[in-house]
Amino acid sequence: MLGAVGCAPISPDPAADDEADDTAQYEDALAPGCEKTARVLTYDPVGWEHLVDAFAKNPSPCAHYYIHLPAIAGDKKTPRGQTAVEGIHDKGPQFHALAEFHWTTWSQSSTASWYDKGVAFRQRMKSAGYVEGRDAWAINELPSTVRSDPKVRAHVRELVRGLYEGPPGAAPMGGLVFIVGMGSTTTNFSVYKPAMEDWLTDAAFWKTMNQYVRWWGQEVYSNPLSSCVDGAPVGQRAAHLNDFTMHPVNLAAAGPAAAGAARSFFDESYTPVLSGAFRADTYQTQTISLANMKAFASTQIYATRSYANKHDAPDFRVGVAWNEHPEGVTDAALASLAERIAAAVHSAYPDDATPIGEICGPNSAYTLCHCNMNGASFSERWGTFASW
Repeated sequence: MLGAVGCAPISPDPAADDEADDTAQYEDALAPGCEKTARVLTYDPVGWEHLVDAFAKNPSPCAHYYIHLPAIAGDKKTPRGQTAVEGIHDKGPQFHALAEFHWTTWSQSSTASWYDKGVAFRQRMKSAGYVEGRDAWAINELPSTVRSDPKVRAHVRELVRGLYEGPPGAAPMGGLVFIVGMGSTTTNFSVYKPAMEDWLTDAAFWKTMNQYVRWWGQEVYSNPLSSCVDGAPVGQRAAHLNDFTMHPVNLAAAGPAAAGAARSFFDESYTPVLSGAFRADTYQTQTISLANMKAFASTQIYATRSYANKHDAPDFRVGVAWNEHPEGVTDAALASLAERIAAAVHSAYPDDATPIGEICGPNSAYTLCHCNMNGASFSERWGTFASW
């Protein structure tokens, strides 16, 4: 578990021993038989209802669900308000709301420091009904320039401190950072990989993240055509998925001593945000069938859980991106996909010794993870992130 931290200002080399509090006040005790507390995070840019309903109907007794509520359209500096927050809380004590801090919108305001922007957002969260100790903040659209621009990194460090500390009298609150990476079909890493290596050795940045951030939500939306290879066994597809979804962790693990702060933070906080978004161009799922989408989502969850069995990260953490309004999809079909994701998550974090193969179907038959698409092929390039 992560320990509580103080509120000292950020220095060029903040203390490595202080880490963001990973024990929310309102997280109930584990059910009997739970190995650990699982945290399930969602990214819901256009709605969340079907997915949250499915989680509530079939929750893992070992999991807490953190539901991203997008900022209000037209005024993305204002967190979505009390009706939405109460709707999440009404699902039960395992459910928590994440208020979106929209980086792009807030960056357009130059009248306040990034620290002050974080403090102001905490004030807005309180006014909107978010509960300290139960809910949290989520930074969305962190720019890709954070990988290469020291000025942007400094802004991020100040922002997360402001969000964590909040206004005078507020309780400390850790949160989530969503960070966009590269697509799974990328083959040229001549710029991306060196930038990642430079970033991972910026110890001051990662120590600050470890002080104030609970979860690092890496948006790793694999193209189904990089995974759903006809006839390939589930284990092979899982291994290739993990080469992509866990590539920052793999690169940090292979890095020099200077990457130690990043490794430590990832062990505590790295969370792959997987694709459960059906019929969405951004997620490359526009042409996939419902059956293949259900199997693809299940395979991603299986891959993440199997990786966690052999590594410190992502431990019992997983994220899912969701599309609440896929064009041309019936309500019944969308509910069916949500139910499959919820069942896979439940099987991934059970309160007994059920094998993780159950994620893919009863008796570990793996039938529910068999996605097969014409033209799909594996990429071997992401395996190169296992070395510097």
